[in-house]
Amino acid sequence: MATATARKSKESKVSAFPSGAPKRARSAPITDQPLVWADPPAIQRGRGSQNLWLARLAPLVPRPNKWARVWQSTAPSTAYSIAKELRAGKQQLPAGRWEFRGVKDGERGAIYARYLGA
Repeated sequence: MATATARKSKESKVSAFPSGAPKRARSAPITDQPLVWADPPAIQRGRGSQNLWLARLAPLVPRPNKWARVWQSTAPSTAYSIAKELRAGKQQLPAGRWEFRGVKDGERGAIYARYLGA
């Protein structure tokens, strides 16, 4: 009897959500939702950092083909990931062609960029 109680108390402490996150409210069944004719909202890429990259990269435009370190991160994987997003056009950039590299810089990561021209 004691083992069943101990097992039950352990099971009740286990959360189905990581770090005890609250459960989400369930959506209404599809049959209960009205059909709404509307255009979807504009796609917003990034997390508010788009204007930051425009401002950060603007000084490179007058100096085409010159590399510059434009950002350092605490982890190389972050630099690789952001450089990949920049190459894929997921962030708003100044007009023209660009090249980006995410590199390991000691224990940190860094993003290097160069403007290739219009």
